[in-house]
Amino acid sequence: MKDDDSFIKRTGEEMNLKFKKYWSGYCTILGIAVMLDSRFKMEFVEWAYDILYGRDSSQLKDFSDTLSSLYGAYVESFNLHSSSYPTHQSSSQAQGKHSILENFYVRYRSGPSSSLRSELSKYLDEARLDRSMELDIFTWWKMEQHRYPIIFHMARDVLTIPISTIASESALSIGGRVLDQYRSLLLPDTV
Repeated sequence: MKDDDSFIKRTGEEMNLKFKKYWSGYCTILGIAVMLDSRFKMEFVEWAYDILYGRDSSQLKDFSDTLSSLYGAYVESFNLHSSSYPTHQSSSQAQGKHSILENFYVRYRSGPSSSLRSELSKYLDEARLDRSMELDIFTWWKMEQHRYPIIFHMARDVLTIPISTIASESALSIGGRVLDQYRSLLLPDTV
């Protein structure tokens, strides 16, 4: 931060650190969510990564590799279940089978496979919808689930992830928790 006032400079640096920590934890999943919006797809993600990290950045390559690995995990899971993705499993069924995340990590370690990307490539190569149109992305994916069954399940899971439970103002605040006469004790019914 470039500022003559040391307080402003320190405050800006602390906010920048919190922002970088927040962004680094969520930029990949947010990018995947944007890619799943048929109005934006990879073009928007590539544009954003170009602005943030420069053209042909290693971060964009990492994003693409992670996307391919995640898609590969869904393909494996889809194939494991004989072309029918389980919508609901009991806890005993879930314990007896590999979780989708375990499949993702296996796929992520082994790298992307071009043979697994046919449905993903088909989706990404298809023309984007008009950006200005009103779109309920969940309804769109429900209508497209027969064309893109694997990506439909990926969209269903990714788009329902709660990204944060804290307001952004609170996450970037440097004020901390203030104790005063109103916030200095716990009442018996609170404990």
